[in-house]
Amino acid sequence: MNFISYQPLKEQLRSRTFTDRQALPYFILFCVLSVPVPTSVTANSLDWVLTGCWVLITALGLLYAYRKNGGSDGVDFIKKFIALGWIALVRWTLVFIPLSVIVMIAVGHFGGPLDESVKAEATEWFHLIAPCIFMIVLFQRIGWHIKDTVEDDGTNCLV
Repeated sequence: MNFISYQPLKEQLRSRTFTDRQALPYFILFCVLSVPVPTSVTANSLDWVLTGCWVLITALGLLYAYRKNGGSDGVDFIKKFIALGWIALVRWTLVFIPLSVIVMIAVGHFGGPLDESVKAEATEWFHLIAPCIFMIVLFQRIGWHIKDTVEDDGTNCLV
């Protein structure tokens, strides 16, 4: 993996010898470094826990999707991840938002009268757990759809 020099990487890209396996570390680093980091002024410990969870889920989710693509034998992983991932993101967001609203209403309605400190703590935990669930399901769905694009070589036949 190159951190400074472009030329060896450009040569591999020109000659089309740069594999998905070689691109994976770049892609994981790009995605992990894209995770939002809380500012020290407004951050509390739960914000840092959430950031750590996102980094872990992102790295493991990318590895999961890569394996669903066939691992080192797979092709076009990043193309598949971006294209199918976009559709999975849109569809899962359209499901997740109403589910989140329903959960919040249900907890508020059926939870009975709660004092403000309990409500605040429950809200903080919801802000930690909900994004993690969102990310885990998103990566699961992306991996599922990527797996559907992998050609069957006949070894998975049950007959």
